[in-house]
Amino acid sequence: VLIKGRFATGKTLLSLQLAVEIARKGGLCWLMPLEQAATEHLYLLRSMGAAIDDSSVVVATNVENALEVLDAPRQTGAIIILKTVKS
Repeated sequence: VLIKGRFATGKTLLSLQLAVEIARKGGLCWLMPLEQAATEHLYLLRSMGAAIDDSSVVVATNVENALEVLDAPRQTGAIIILKTVKS
């Protein structure tokens, strides 16, 4: 899903809510923010009450962890958050 819209319309919150729902149901969700760092997304997840610190959802925020998540068989859902690099 590509979420597009004007500044401050809730795109990030919507994408995080969708990612959490997908991951909690055992799926894999990949977020690629253009402007915000992965740590900001983790802060938003906690602030919206979607704490995923338990073992029910795996979160990867760097390339190495993302590769581990993609290579390993998963028993739980996963969210990969990697900031895109502007050229």
